[in-house]
Parts: sequence; structure tokens; C-alpha cells
Amino acid sequence: MKRLFYLLLLMCLCTKASPQFKVTLHREGYDKIPPEVQKNGFWFQKSVLVNMDNDNIPDDVMLFGRDLGHYPTFDLFEVYYAIVDSYTLEVKYLSTDTYITDSMDLIVEDRNNDGKYELYQKYFKDKSYSTDSRGYNLKVSRCYDRIEWITDSEIIKKKHK
Repeated sequence: MKRLFYLLLLMCLCTKASPQFKVTLHREGYDKIPPEVQKNGFWFQKSVLVNMDNDNIPDDVMLFGRDLGHYPTFDLFEVYYAIVDSYTLEVKYLSTDTYITDSMDLIVEDRNNDGKYELYQKYFKDKSYSTDSRGYNLKVSRCYDRIEWITDSEIIKKKHK
């Protein structure tokens, strides 16, 4: 009987002790966000570690966003981007504007094969869109931009397609 009591007591203590290990986990990269990058009302969504410039230190390309609403066939988000040096946490690029889009995509690719990655954005032109009365049939003009490293004097170039 004594062994059964100790076994039950041990099981109760073990179940109470296990949650403290699960709570201490944190999101990877969350502590690498400089305070000047975080805008009020926006949350860190995802990041990619790539080489965007002429040095060999990788840059952290971050996507921040917030939810603008849900429709039957799509969702709307307001997003902005930041590029931060992963070693010094120096902000190299911060979106001056926010963009409205229907996807939380972070597209970073080296399409021209020069060894430096580019950030590709897609968003709604002039932040305007329309739907029918039930929320279907999204009508929107989309814009596509590319943000890339050019030279030391001209750090980031933005091209509209």
C-alpha cells in the first residue's frame, strides 16, 4: 500500500513538473528583432537568413504583418518588410509604407545568379480592392517589386514591374 501511495505521489509530481519545460521554449529569431523595426500593431511572421549585399555576413529578411479580415475565398493582410544585418543587428532596409496583400509570402531568391539574393514583393496597388456584396469575386490591380543590393552608395533599389 505504501508503494502504491508513493507511486501515485510521484506521478502527480511528474505531471506538475513537466509543463515548466514546455513553457520556456521560444520562437527562433524572435530575440534578433531590433526595437526600431517593430511597428505598433504588427507582429513578426517569418524570416529568412540570406546574403543580400556585398559582405559575407548573412542578412535577416523579416516579414511583419497583421490581419485585416477574412472573406469566403481569401484573407487580407497588411505587411511590411525589414532587412537586418544578422551580426550587428543594423537595420539596412525598412519599408516606409505598409502593403495590403492576400498572402503572407516571403519570397527571397537569387534569380539573376549573382550570389546576392533579392526580395520580391507582391501587393495591391494603392491599397485598393473590391468584392461583391457577399465577399466573393476579388477585383484588384497587383504590383510586383524587387528589392536588391546595388552598390555601397546605392544600397537598395526598388523596381516596379
